[in-house]
Amino acid sequence: MRLIVSLPFAKLDQANGSGLKKLKEKYTQELQELNKSKPKDKGDEGLLENLARLNAQLGVSRDSLVCLHTSRS
Repeated sequence: MRLIVSLPFAKLDQANGSGLKKLKEKYTQELQELNKSKPKDKGDEGLLENLARLNAQLGVSRDSLVCLHTSRS
């Protein structure tokens, strides 16, 4: 004679599994949002260097323009 016993642990494991899956999805989504909002360090650093270089070139050009303008007057 075979006795089949339904263990309450099976239902508990299913509930834990679905709860854990939902938590995993939630945390994965939060990580993706954080990665989107986090500034890109390497890209930003390059852009800031280019901006500083362009600002320096602008200053030199303005100085040259002022010198040319005053020498003609």
